[in-house]
Amino acid sequence: MNAEANRESNADNNLIVGSVPKLIYTPPPLGGGHQAVATESLTTDRQAYMRKHQQAFRQRKQKYIEDLERRCNEQRAEISRLNACLDLTASMAVAPRTTGILASATPSPPASTVAVEFDTTRLQCSDFACFTHLAALEAQIENLRAEKYRELINVSRASWHSDSQSVTNLTSISRIPLTTMSAFGSNQNEQAVMGYVAHPPATFLSAVQLYGAPNIGNYFENLASIISPLSDTKVVDRIKKIYDGLVRSIDTNTARSLVLRLLREHNRLFDLCNIVERAQISDLLAEYVMATQKHSAQFTLILNARSTSECPPTFSTIPESEWPLRVQKIKAEIKKVPSLSRAESGVFEPCINLLCNYWAQPEFHELNTEEFFQLHKAVQTISSFVDNVEDMRQLLLTAEILRESSKRELVR
Repeated sequence: MNAEANRESNADNNLIVGSVPKLIYTPPPLGGGHQAVATESLTTDRQAYMRKHQQAFRQRKQKYIEDLERRCNEQRAEISRLNACLDLTASMAVAPRTTGILASATPSPPASTVAVEFDTTRLQCSDFACFTHLAALEAQIENLRAEKYRELINVSRASWHSDSQSVTNLTSISRIPLTTMSAFGSNQNEQAVMGYVAHPPATFLSAVQLYGAPNIGNYFENLASIISPLSDTKVVDRIKKIYDGLVRSIDTNTARSLVLRLLREHNRLFDLCNIVERAQISDLLAEYVMATQKHSAQFTLILNARSTSECPPTFSTIPESEWPLRVQKIKAEIKKVPSLSRAESGVFEPCINLLCNYWAQPEFHELNTEEFFQLHKAVQTISSFVDNVEDMRQLLLTAEILRESSKRELVR
């Protein structure tokens, strides 16, 4: 009772106006440190969520990197295959092409037999499976290459002498080096053997021999199929129309005019083609020349008719000292060919000078009929000095390299 009375009296005293309540000290909880609250459980859950998604992101990133590496490896493999194709094309272009070697070449043994014997009887090891496969492929490529070379060389042998005075001796109307000027004789087949024929009316002129051939329609179908979709196939249509006019023409002057147009269109067509298409077209022409040699004599009569005029050409004669550097290089390199170095200078020099003067003209000169056939006869004369196939190949290769090196300087 006394305790309750004391508490009531103390409470009454605290209610007195102006009195100050007593402050009660509350000690901190034992143990110290930060005490967890209800909201901190949410933070822990978020951190776990972030860790989970970061791990998933790292996994996706690793998978993406692996996918990139896989695609890079595929691209490297594709590049390796393309480089192998380019190397094979280059090796076919510069491989030894001596007729005797090719004629005496013997086929390699069957690749499968060699591969099986090597793999099963000696090593019995899967590590060499790739080498066995490569050996089989290389042997197959070698057999195909030798067979193709023999076929083209046989074509060349059959037509080398019979076509030496044919329309394939015509000069180009474009001011370009010798390969594009009809390439001295029936060298369309020799150029096909070379594996690359860059911008040659020389090779394409053999198509003139298709005049009257029963399979002329197939030739144009195959020709159009070779030209890539990016090329202007209208050029092929224009060439076909010229051929149709040539078949119907009886007048000699009309025929010669159509041949000049034919050369222009062939030049345009080869400008549109890439290097692979040019080689394919060369092979196509080589096949058709075999079946159409009998028509070359008829064209020779048409194109040589009334071409005996000795009047000088109307394009100006430029001194040799004033020839462009590319023309001087052409003459110097051509004279290094063994057959031409032994040629009689009194006959050879005027012919090569006539051609060089045409190439050295400061502006493009449109050839008239007589000039065209004078250049034609000059090319025939030069070709008569080449007495073997190897020198002819060297001449073509030299002229082709010079044409490529001076391509940007040419005015067409």
